[in-house]
Amino acid sequence: MAADSQNQNLPKLIIKAAKTGDADAVRKLLEADKSLVNARDTDNSTPLHCASWKGHPEVAAILLDSGADINAKNTNDHWGDTPLHAAAHGGQKAVAEILIARGADINAVNPAGNTPLKETEAHKATAVANLLKKHGAS
Repeated sequence: MAADSQNQNLPKLIIKAAKTGDADAVRKLLEADKSLVNARDTDNSTPLHCASWKGHPEVAAILLDSGADINAKNTNDHWGDTPLHAAAHGGQKAVAEILIARGADINAVNPAGNTPLKETEAHKATAVANLLKKHGAS
């Protein structure tokens, strides 16, 4: 029974590790269960969304190397919908660079009608805005 309850906690653990930038924990959790790359938080955010929003490029790279959906959508109505929207809104240039290099949709439109470039306006994320423009974002 204890193993079952521990396994039920694994999605929460990888979300937490992604949010805090704990690359070692993310690696270990993925070694134990590769499907955790697709874990979802209460707002349907994946570990990649969390790493993107919080600015953890090493964790983002690990997750992408493990098969994370680069264009996964969540239901976060503050900075949602893709990991690139999260990185753009949070001003996380290093993560945005990784996401763009790996093929993120730079012109994805979220339910609010915003592209990642539009999301940079929330916190005046000029460096990410310039990066997105350099790659052809509109």
